[in-house]
Amino acid sequence: MSGVSCGLDRRGADSREGDRVEHGKARHVDERNSHPDHGMVTAELAVIIPAVVAVLALCLSGLGLAVDQVRSVDAARIAVRAAARGEPVDAVTALAREVAPAGSQVQVQREGGRVRVSVTGPRRNRYPSALPRASASVVAVLEPAARAGSP
Repeated sequence: MSGVSCGLDRRGADSREGDRVEHGKARHVDERNSHPDHGMVTAELAVIIPAVVAVLALCLSGLGLAVDQVRSVDAARIAVRAAARGEPVDAVTALAREVAPAGSQVQVQREGGRVRVSVTGPRRNRYPSALPRASASVVAVLEPAARAGSP
């Protein structure tokens, strides 16, 4: 039986867990260096870390979009109140731009006895089709003094 591993060494101990019998002598084998999956954690991390960074970037873009949406809604509400009171279009647009995200487009439209203010925010990411733009549109009824044309 010399040179053949049968699972037991000369002392009768089980040699399958870290010991090998070669020519009748027991020898300890370091399991850390001879494992077939040695280095797999490094390869898995090389794949997982960029994926985690991409998901984090997408989440931060979504959070930025949510903030821009809230600011767009607030800007449209403030502006439509001013327009319903009869403020000039330039003043209404200036009010909306103060609250809206930087670079937003503001439109003021009067239709009969109503006024509509629309605020559209700029794109905040490199991937235009990935996330929509922040936008809000608010309609209000003109106050009686504004309908009559007085300031």
